[in-house]
Amino acid sequence: SIPHAPPGHYETFTEKWCQGRISNLDYLLHINAAAGRKIGDHNFPPILPWVTDFTTEITNPHDPNSGGPINSTTTGGWRDLTKSKYRLHKGDEQLNQTFQHTIPPHHITEGMSHLTYTMYRARCTPIQYLRQVVRSNFVPEHYPDNVAKLYKWTPDEATIEFYVSSNPCIFRSRHVDLGMSNLNVPLWCHDDTIDFIKYHRDLLEGDVVSRWLHIWIDLNFGEALGGERAMVEKNVVLHRVLWDYRDVDYDDDDGKEEDECDNGKHNHLSSSGDGGDGCTGDCHLPFGRNDTSKRNNSSTDKDEDIV
Repeated sequence: SIPHAPPGHYETFTEKWCQGRISNLDYLLHINAAAGRKIGDHNFPPILPWVTDFTTEITNPHDPNSGGPINSTTTGGWRDLTKSKYRLHKGDEQLNQTFQHTIPPHHITEGMSHLTYTMYRARCTPIQYLRQVVRSNFVPEHYPDNVAKLYKWTPDEATIEFYVSSNPCIFRSRHVDLGMSNLNVPLWCHDDTIDFIKYHRDLLEGDVVSRWLHIWIDLNFGEALGGERAMVEKNVVLHRVLWDYRDVDYDDDDGKEEDECDNGKHNHLSSSGDGGDGCTGDCHLPFGRNDTSKRNNSSTDKDEDIV
């Protein structure tokens, strides 16, 4: 007879995440890998959400009464996860202008620019390479000197180096002799990058972020990258229009949103041929567990070699 598979043997990563059985970081890295984004690939590095704007310390990432990244009126240091970082940075008016005056029409040029990733890693990147990618005249003041300024400067999402201790370390400057200081962390992290990594990771794994993470996934890897949803969210990405052109009426901008997603559907990611982000026709399932405080954040305690 055929032996029965153990319980959970055929469960997908999505189902395990919805049940709180794998960490948010591990799940996001799994999604990135499915979309062709892998650790160590400087052309298509994994993208992870910025979950705070670093304006104030968030003391309890699990408190449902402390507010959350729901919309633009949210206070308390949380970042709005219901909009792309690009949209938050550029604003709706600029994105509307971009869409109206570009061919093919789009809101976002790319998901993670090589310039941004180089700026993130500037302190551990050779000066010669910085001169090639950023600008030929190296001026230390042109590089944000703390994480809060970096968040405010970038239209792009975060990368794994801000959530896991990495080698080489993006916070320690190899160019002190040229006037580039270390990348400073918020005051409440006591000038300790390890404290910052733990603080930032705890926010990522907390209940507040977990409740809204499925929307961020839709915006960056899923259903909100294509069709009418992309129009509503001002999230039409150029490379997706060029690679997988969909029959969208670009003149129809009545602002009407589609019907709510069928949460009974399972989200499937696909990878585009150019290494871009996946796109699915279904909305992502929301996180279904109320308490993430006992989760095993196994990746926190080990360094990732990111070369």
